[in-house]
Amino acid sequence: MLDRRVVTAGLGSLIVGSAISRAAGAPSTTLAIDHVAMGVRNLFEGSARISREMGLPSHEGGWFPTGGMAYRYFRTGDNTVLEVNAITDPYLAETNPHLGQMLARFRDGDCFIGWAVRVRSRQELQAIARRLGAEVSEATATRNVDGSAAPAYIHVPDTAATWAKGLPNFTYWDGTPKPIAPGPVAPSGFAWLELGGSAEEMAKWIGDGMAALPLRFNGKAPGIHAVGINSNKGIIELRRHPMQI
Repeated sequence: MLDRRVVTAGLGSLIVGSAISRAAGAPSTTLAIDHVAMGVRNLFEGSARISREMGLPSHEGGWFPTGGMAYRYFRTGDNTVLEVNAITDPYLAETNPHLGQMLARFRDGDCFIGWAVRVRSRQELQAIARRLGAEVSEATATRNVDGSAAPAYIHVPDTAATWAKGLPNFTYWDGTPKPIAPGPVAPSGFAWLELGGSAEEMAKWIGDGMAALPLRFNGKAPGIHAVGINSNKGIIELRRHPMQI
C-alpha cells in the first residue's frame, strides 16, 4: 500500500483558478511541466522515504560543485522528473547566505523548492528571455556522481531569482526521452500542481502558454503546496509546505 496515494477527480471549491489552466480555445503552446524540486534534510533517508510513499524507485542524480547540494530524482513519466535535494556542504552555508537560509528551512523537514516549465525550441526560450529581460544560461551547473560534467542546463532566469518567489523558471528540452523504470507503479506525468497565490498573478509571469499547464491555485503563500502524479494506480499525491526564503 502507498502511504499517501490519493485518487481524486479534483479538490472542489478549495482550489480556485484551475479553470484557466484548461480553458476552451486556449492558444497552442509547447509549454509543459519539466521538473519539480523538493528539499530534504538527509538525501538518502529522504529519497528512500519518498520512494516508499510514491511506490517509485529513485535514481542517482549528481551534485552542485559551487552550490553545496546534491540530488537524487524520480522519473515521473511523460518526460518529467521529481528531484530530491539536500545540502551536503553545511560549511559552505556559513558563507553563502542563500544556502544558509535553505539549510535553516530544511531543518523543519521536507519542502517544495520550485519547478521548471519546459519548452521544445531554443527560439521559444529566447523569446521568453526577451520578454522577461533576462539572459539564457547554458552553464553546466552539476556533476554526475563520478565527477564527470552533467549536460548543460539551458534555462532562463536563474532559479535563485524565481523559485524563492514561488515562480517557475523555463528550460529547453532537446527531446531526449526520459523513460520510467519498470515496476508495479507506472507514472505518466504530473496530473496537477497546487500553487499558492492566484492564476492571474502567475499568468503575468508565464504568459499565454499557461493555459496548457495543469495548475491549481489555493490563494495561500507563494510556492508549491502539493503535486499530483498520474499513474496506473491512480493519482499519487505529495503534499508539503513550500520553501519560504
